[in-house]
Amino acid sequence: MTMTGKEEHVFRSSFADMVKEIVVPNVSYPTFAFDCIRKNLKFLGDRAAAVDAVRGQHLLYKDVEPLAVRFASALTRKGFEKGDVMFYVTYNAALLFALQFGVWLCGGAVKGCFQKEDADEMERQMMEVKCRFILCEPETAELVKAAAGRLGWPVHYLSIDGAVEGASSVEVMASADDGSAYNKDVPIDPEEDILLIPSTSGSTGSPKGALHTHRNLVILQASLGAPLDLEREDLGGETLLWVNGNFNVGPSFMFQNSVMLGNTYVSISKFKKDSYFRFIDYHKPTHLGLYPYVANIVASCPEMEVRDFSFIKSISLVGSVVGSSTIENLSKYFLQAKFEVIYGMTETLIISSHRFGLHHKILRDPVMEARCKVKLLEVDGEVYVSCGQLYPLVEAKILDVESGNALGSGSKGRILVRSPYIMKGYIKSASPLGYQSSVDEHGWLDTGDYGFIDEDGHIYIIERLKMIFKYLMHHVSPADIERVILEHQSVESVGVVGVPDPKSTSAAKAYIVIKPGCCTTEEEIKKHVADNMPFYKHLHGGVVFTDVLPESTGGKVDRAVLLSRAIQDSK
Repeated sequence: MTMTGKEEHVFRSSFADMVKEIVVPNVSYPTFAFDCIRKNLKFLGDRAAAVDAVRGQHLLYKDVEPLAVRFASALTRKGFEKGDVMFYVTYNAALLFALQFGVWLCGGAVKGCFQKEDADEMERQMMEVKCRFILCEPETAELVKAAAGRLGWPVHYLSIDGAVEGASSVEVMASADDGSAYNKDVPIDPEEDILLIPSTSGSTGSPKGALHTHRNLVILQASLGAPLDLEREDLGGETLLWVNGNFNVGPSFMFQNSVMLGNTYVSISKFKKDSYFRFIDYHKPTHLGLYPYVANIVASCPEMEVRDFSFIKSISLVGSVVGSSTIENLSKYFLQAKFEVIYGMTETLIISSHRFGLHHKILRDPVMEARCKVKLLEVDGEVYVSCGQLYPLVEAKILDVESGNALGSGSKGRILVRSPYIMKGYIKSASPLGYQSSVDEHGWLDTGDYGFIDEDGHIYIIERLKMIFKYLMHHVSPADIERVILEHQSVESVGVVGVPDPKSTSAAKAYIVIKPGCCTTEEEIKKHVADNMPFYKHLHGGVVFTDVLPESTGGKVDRAVLLSRAIQDSK
């Protein structure tokens, strides 16, 4: 980790020197990705690039490019043009990726939407990107048509995983089109043309569409070593099983990273405890990906006591703040696995990790690899879990919340990041440019996160700044209290919020799901927190036991919903 340069206290990756001579080809992302596949096609053979675990559907490496060309041709015949956006509302996590490549070959972009979004918000997102092509499935068709019917312009419906009235079948497009209508000469400007428009989680208002260009993904993958000769480097062959949706930025990065490395990305679009372990038994993954909220549920399942997980080499936790108790609980059962935390945002793609996606030369060098291991650091009586080292092309600054001054290592503050693959901006149709930039004049993006960076270059996320509340004159992070509550043997999952209180400004209130077969009381939970935390982090707002916690579209505990509920409860 270094802090050099003209700007004060700029943190740079310990591995920044590895990419200082990087040459990024000026090509579209499909061109770059297909080059990665072609270079290793003989080695990859009939291996699956993506698997939809719920549907049992496979997308083989050898079929990715041919299917993409056929989709591009079929879309062209239907009038799809450069600049069009394919809006999709489906659970599919295999064939969808080939269709996305087809859209990109045509010079278009893709935008996914949460499958259970309300019709008004879905319509707003459709209007925002002016979509003329919409993909749905039987389960989502009614909602999609209700939203699209208000657009005021004709829409081409596509269907996947089943027939939908008035929609063209994606499966028929893949099998019937010969690819001849695909225009190979569609001009694509990698720096300007949009590839992905994922939506933010909407934690600060309505979800915002983030515009990512072709070059964003190309430069990210190139910085990690792509295109690679997998056989020469002895890479590939790993199977990654992730509990993930298909509509946000995470799945896109996971799949594209797998393509670069010759791995298989297995996606579970709907998490259910009774089927999760069946998928693990069937696919025998070497790597698991979990939201911390889901990880706590998994760790409390009775099945954990009787299953063999020796084939799992690593586990990634992503999506929200990770507590030390989460890692400790999982470590009891995944004895051979290395744990890591991934830190990223819709706007920035990936910011840091311990192992995931890092250049293979880092992980094979004992000295460099040792710098990447998960760290648990105690600061002011709290134990924080690191999110690893900054990615090679990422820089960071920590600003004092009150003064805005840049801080050094170990000091807590607002986190800003800068990299060449930060989004182009938020989509904004009213703007002359069609988007609104989110970075300042020096290229810095305010993440809205509160945390610090230690002397070894590891970044720690404490909380979203907007969720931190005050008890008297003390700032309180809900995640700090949640970490302690999760250490209680009867707690499966928890969400803490600061409820407005005239005597203390705000008071911490916990909503708790109890593990199956366990029991506890409000007083016992309050005492557990009081015994382990300073007085201003006690549960002055009380404890509520619930069967389930509200979950955001990004797979996190939705504290905004909990706070609304807590305010109503207090009334």
